[in-house]
Parts: sequence; structure tokens; C-alpha cells
Amino acid sequence: GAIHAAAIGAGMSAESLTRLWRSAPMQRLASFQPAAMIRRFLSPTAPFSVSDAESIRKILKTEIDFSRLRSADTALCIAAVDLIATRTVYFTNREITVDHVMASAGFAWYGSGDY
Repeated sequence: GAIHAAAIGAGMSAESLTRLWRSAPMQRLASFQPAAMIRRFLSPTAPFSVSDAESIRKILKTEIDFSRLRSADTALCIAAVDLIATRTVYFTNREITVDHVMASAGFAWYGSGDY
């Protein structure tokens, strides 16, 4: 939801989003390895994700115009959980970065408190 909201907020059309996800090779989006996933899930220090976070980050940085999102007239608010402070944090389009979108989309984020 956060990925699509940020993309649409930055001016990307639904058709463009469809083309993006259909054209992205599946190996860039998911590197599903059950044993490694279980180890990360059980680890108190390793970020947990079922997808390859760096591939998703590259796609977002390439495809979403975050400067356009920040200056958009329509307000956008996304939420993420700060894993260090163990609380929900909200971000508006005036401040949203790729890190905020990644965190809201379920990729681990260890907040710095600088929000």
C-alpha cells in the first residue's frame, strides 16, 4: 500500500504501476529461501523480510519521484513501526523518503529517532 500510495502521490498512473511490476524480473522482487527466512525471523538482530530489500529499494529510487511527492498538493500519510522505540510513527508526503516507504511496506526499519 505504501509503495503504491507514494508512486501515485508522485504522479505515477495505475497503468505505469502495472507496467512496472509486470516488467520487473521476479528474481529482483523475491528471493524466497525458507531456511534463511526462518533464521532471520527468529534472530533478535537481523531485519526480517521475505523479499530482497535492496532490489525493491533500487526500483523505488528509480521509479518514484520523491521530490514531486514532497511538493504534491494532495496530502499523503503513511505509517511505520520504529523497531527501536516500539511505536508507530507517521510520515507525510512533505518528508517521505524511500526509507519511510520501505518501512511502511514491511521492510525492517530501526528508527533513529530523527523524525
